[in-house]
Amino acid sequence: MVQWIPHHLLSDGEVKMTARSFMTAFPHATLWFSPLRQNAVLIGTQNELEIDYGRLEAAFQDEVIRRELESVNVADPVGFLSGFLMGEETLAEYVGNIPDNTDNHPVLEFTPALSYFLADAYRLRNVFDFRDAREIILPWLVNLGETEEEVETVTEAMQRRYEAVGYSINGDIALVLGERERAIAEYSQALAVDPLERNWLTATSGSEMPRR
Repeated sequence: MVQWIPHHLLSDGEVKMTARSFMTAFPHATLWFSPLRQNAVLIGTQNELEIDYGRLEAAFQDEVIRRELESVNVADPVGFLSGFLMGEETLAEYVGNIPDNTDNHPVLEFTPALSYFLADAYRLRNVFDFRDAREIILPWLVNLGETEEEVETVTEAMQRRYEAVGYSINGDIALVLGERERAIAEYSQALAVDPLERNWLTATSGSEMPRR
C-alpha cells in the first residue's frame, strides 16, 4: 500500500497524523521521498521491509522501467533506494503520540485549508524533520552480491549516495530560503561525494549550476 504525502501542503503535525493513521492499518510502514524529492510516500508492507537488491537490479534491465525512472533522474538501484527516509521504528518515534485521523474525528478534512498560504513554511519544516530523522537503507537490503567484493561495492555506493543526498537536501532547503549561493555550495558538495547524485538537477532546472 502506498500513500502520497504532499509535504508542501501539510503541516508537520498533519504529516505525522497521516502517518499515524496509515500505521494503524499498516504497522510495517516506511517513509520515502519521491524520486524528485517534491513529495513523500508512505509504503505499507505485509511484513517488515526487506528488499532483494539483486531482484531490484534485475528490474532495471527492463527497458520500460529504466526509461520511466530515468525521466525522474533515477538511473540505477542506488538512485532508487536513496529516497529512503525512515524505517518503521524511526517512523514511529517521529510520529510520536499524535492521534489518528478517524471518521469520527476527521481533523485532516479541515486543517490543510491553510496550506496554500504557508506552503514554503510547511515544506521547510517537514524537510528539516525528514533530514534529521533520515536513515540509510542498508540494514533493509539482502542479496547484495555473490562475493564479498560485490557486497562491499554496493555497500560503499549506498553510503556515498546517502551522504551526497544529505548535501542535496540541504541545497533544496537553501533554494526555498532564496539562498542560491549556499544551494550551489551544497549541490557542489553532493557532486564531490558522488557524481551520480542527480536529483538536484530538477531543483535547479533552468539555472546554471555546477556539473561534474
